[in-house]
Amino acid sequence: MMDLAGIIGEGHTIILIKIGNVIIIIIDFENGWVGVGLGLKQDDIDRLITILKIFKDNHDSHFNLMSNFEGEKSVGDMEF
Repeated sequence: MMDLAGIIGEGHTIILIKIGNVIIIIIDFENGWVGVGLGLKQDDIDRLITILKIFKDNHDSHFNLMSNFEGEKSVGDMEF
């Protein structure tokens, strides 16, 4: 696992959530702002690129990345 503190600096709260192959990174900068990152495996990147290309051509639509809503509560849905 990479050293996120070395990348974003010290003193921030970092939450890592793993849903299947996807890792969601939430960084609380503790000043009212948060950062959200998405870690994907190669196959998931290819799938996301395909979905984004469809989304680009149909910009009035949307899609969601969703968990199965099981286990510990965390990020359940990201809408694009």
